[in-house]
Amino acid sequence: MAPQGARNPSGRRPQGLSPALTANPGSKTISEHPLQNKAALITGAGRGIGKALAYQLAKLGADLILTSRNLDALMRLSAQLRRRELCRVVEHACDVGEMESVEKLAAVIEHKFGRLDIVINNAGVGYSGVLFESEAEMVGRMLLTNLYGPYLVSRFCLPLVAVGGGGVVVNIVSQAGIEGSPGFAMYSATKQGLQTFSEALRLEMAEHNIRVLTVSPGMTRTSFYDRFLAGKCPAPMSYSDLMAPEEVADSIARALLDPDHGACPEITVRTDGPLQ
Repeated sequence: MAPQGARNPSGRRPQGLSPALTANPGSKTISEHPLQNKAALITGAGRGIGKALAYQLAKLGADLILTSRNLDALMRLSAQLRRRELCRVVEHACDVGEMESVEKLAAVIEHKFGRLDIVINNAGVGYSGVLFESEAEMVGRMLLTNLYGPYLVSRFCLPLVAVGGGGVVVNIVSQAGIEGSPGFAMYSATKQGLQTFSEALRLEMAEHNIRVLTVSPGMTRTSFYDRFLAGKCPAPMSYSDLMAPEEVADSIARALLDPDHGACPEITVRTDGPLQ
C-alpha cells in the first residue's frame, strides 16, 4: 500500500493542496466552499478541537471522515453536520493506538472515497502528575495515542493522500514538547516525539507532494484542562481565560487555505497563558 511516486523533477517546494483550495488567490473573490470535493480525516473528532475542526471544515465544503473511540459522540456530531452543512460525513469508531483498528479505518476510507486530501492527527490524551505518583497504565495510553497513533494513521492513510496527487497532514503537537514542566514529564515526551516525527515526515513526504504542518495550541477549553487539575498541578489560568476550541480550528483552517502555506510548516496558537 506504500506509495511509489516519483520525486518532484522541478526541485521546487511541494505545494500540497494549493492552488485547488482557493479559486483565485490574487482575487478578492474566493469560492464559498474552497474545500469542496476534498476529503478530510479528523481523528479525535468527538469533542474539543476535533469537533470544532469538523464544523469548520464542513463549512468550507470538505467531505469528512470522523473518528473517535466514542461512536455515540460521532453519531451525534454527524447528525448535526448533515442537518447544517452541505457535505458528506462518514463516522467510524477507531482507536488510533491499535494497528488493526487503523488498518480498518484506512480500508473504509479507500472504499468510500478512494483517496484523502487532508489528514488531521488530533486524537490525544494528557495526564499530569509527578513521577512517583504517576500511573503506568495512563502513561502507556499517552504513548499509544499521542505518538504511536499519529504514526499508524500516517502509515496507513497517507498512501491515500499520495495516490490523489498530494495534500496536507496536520499534527497537533504542543509547547510542552519543547520545554518540560513538573508533572508533565511523559506528556511532554510524547509531544516532543510527535514534533520530531513530523519534522522527519516532512522531508520524506516532499516527494509525494504532501505538506506536513504542526500546530501547537495554547491551553484550550477541553477535557485536557480537567485532567491537568486532576494531577494536582496548580491551575495556570482560570477556565474563562482559556482559548475556545473554535479559535484553534479557525487557525488550522486558515493555514489550509493560505496560498503561501508552504512557507510556514509550524503554527503556534496561544493566549497569554501556558501552551498546551
